[in-house]
Amino acid sequence: MVERDVRVICLDAMGVIYRSADDLRDLLVPFVQARTTRTDEEIHDLYRRCSRGEFSSARLWESLGVPGDSEALDAEYLSTHRLNEGALTFVEHCHALGITVACISNDVSEWSVRLRRRFGIDAAITPWVVSGDHKSRKPERLIYEHLLEEIGGSSRGALVVDDREPNLDAAGAIGFGTVLFGGTSTRHRAVTGFPDLGELVWGSE
Repeated sequence: MVERDVRVICLDAMGVIYRSADDLRDLLVPFVQARTTRTDEEIHDLYRRCSRGEFSSARLWESLGVPGDSEALDAEYLSTHRLNEGALTFVEHCHALGITVACISNDVSEWSVRLRRRFGIDAAITPWVVSGDHKSRKPERLIYEHLLEEIGGSSRGALVVDDREPNLDAAGAIGFGTVLFGGTSTRHRAVTGFPDLGELVWGSE
C-alpha cells in the first residue's frame, strides 16, 4: 500500500540512517572496554546521560576513563559507523519528489554533528532533532514535540521511521504516521529496508 501525501519523512539515525541498530552495545562498549575496565552498566549509564545533554563528549571520555584527546577519540570511535545500504539513494529520491527528510535521534550532540558531516548528509537531511540538544530521549513525548515544532507544527503528512516499536508508539500517540524499519510489527507498518520504504512512499516506478 502506497502512503499518500507524504510531505516529510523523519528517519531514526542508528538502525535506519546508520547501519548499527544498537551502537551502544555493538560499537561503544567494545571501544571503551578495549581501553578501560568499565562495565557494560557503567558505560550505558554515562552514555545515556551524555546523550540527554547533561555533559559533552569530552566529559564522557573523561568519566569513562578513556585516555587520549577527546576530539581524536570522537573521530576514532565514529569511524566505526557505516551508512545503511540505500540510505543516500532514498534521500535523493525524496528530494526529487519534494519530500523533506528529517532525522530524530537519541545521540550525543557532538557525535551527531560529526557523523552527518563525515557522510556529507548534514544539509540533505534536515532538521536534525537530537536528544543531546533537546535534553529529551525517545520515546519521551517532549522530543517528538520538538520535532513537530521543527517541521512546522503539524504531524499531517509526516512519517516517523524507526527500528524500535516503543519509539513509534510515542510518535503515533501525537499523530505521526509510523513505519517500523527492519522488523515485523502488529502495531505499525513495517519495511525490510530502504527499497521497501520507497515502495511505501512513492510506489513502483
